[in-house]
Amino acid sequence: MHHINSGKMYRYITWRALQLDQNLETVSVCRIADEMDILAANNMGNTLLRSPEVTANVNKISKITAVRKRVNSVIVSQTRNGDFVLDGRDMCYVLPDANIKFVFDAPIEDRIWLATEILGKPYLKAMELIAMRDRDEPSFDYPEDVIYLNPIESLRSGSSNSLDTIMKISLDTIMKIIDQNVVVNAFCNTTA
Repeated sequence: MHHINSGKMYRYITWRALQLDQNLETVSVCRIADEMDILAANNMGNTLLRSPEVTANVNKISKITAVRKRVNSVIVSQTRNGDFVLDGRDMCYVLPDANIKFVFDAPIEDRIWLATEILGKPYLKAMELIAMRDRDEPSFDYPEDVIYLNPIESLRSGSSNSLDTIMKISLDTIMKIIDQNVVVNAFCNTTA
């Protein structure tokens, strides 16, 4: 069972374009997306993919419609034989027939709590960041068969002290459930 994070695909494409000294125009970036091996891209270390240069440019890449279509097409073609858990905001549209669909989501009150209490942001700055993200991110109408999980609840209740730990435990649990049920494909969308 493989866990694929589609966000890493956009980071990989951005990193690769920067490595090849290509400008970040649609044609060259789409070519990189077409040639991408999603397992190799997904297994790259975060040090390279989360560099300041990649982080400064990845948002531009992920907003290019042609690139999103290419990435989603590559994901579908390379995961069609199953044995994958796909994680990303487009996955419910990329794999509408997935056997199991999970969405990590949290109400605004929990997201504000996380930003102020855990991340130490001032209240107004937290509100501004959340509003900006909500404005910039596409909204989704998820299918009725989606299972919603709120990872911040565990943090607020004190049963865990790290959102990364909660997300990892949640994904590990999902992968075990899926593996036991021999599911072909599933997606998890992390919007929290």
